[in-house]
Amino acid sequence: YVYLVPSVLSIENKTNFAKEHQEFVRKDGFDENTITLSSSDYFTSQSIAILKQYPLSLLKSAVNSSVAFFTHDGILTVLMYAGHTPSAYLSKPAIFLLFDSPSEFWGIFKKMITSPLVLVLLGRIIWIIITFAAIFGAVRLLIEKKLGILGIFTLFLIAYFAATTAINGLGVNARFRMPVNLFIFMFASYGCFSAINYIKIFTTKKRLSESL
Repeated sequence: YVYLVPSVLSIENKTNFAKEHQEFVRKDGFDENTITLSSSDYFTSQSIAILKQYPLSLLKSAVNSSVAFFTHDGILTVLMYAGHTPSAYLSKPAIFLLFDSPSEFWGIFKKMITSPLVLVLLGRIIWIIITFAAIFGAVRLLIEKKLGILGIFTLFLIAYFAATTAINGLGVNARFRMPVNLFIFMFASYGCFSAINYIKIFTTKKRLSESL
């Protein structure tokens, strides 16, 4: 009700999360902090009724949340605590803004790369690399049949946290991934070592073929 519905509405209406949150959640001065377990059924039913109307936007939100879960770096929060507040924010996820309003995207992008916020871009790139390395590591373990019951349970934990985080819509950030960061690093490390080993074997075979 507080995050997912406004996120879906912002994608459907091509607006930003803040606008939809204000109009949907905080209309008539409503305070979302008053929602309790005893009243949660009502708000859940209200949310489901709206989400059913926009299945495609809901799917887009879920995909975006999944990507953000694995790639969000958290550096922006650190910079803000250090006093570096952005002069301009992306009004919506980068991928959506790039297609909906390329000029706005590139305008903000240029401002970011000439400020301390360039660290956010670097952090995002690093987490994208870590994510691909972790996927590669997990696939290699499965192919090599080295993934025991503990490894499978670890993958389940990562998938569980990623799936349940989707209800936060555009509110997903790096803190949701923290409980499973260690497991992601483990798979990423194996993926990196496997890639390095593969490159070494490929290079060695190439040298041998050239020498022959």
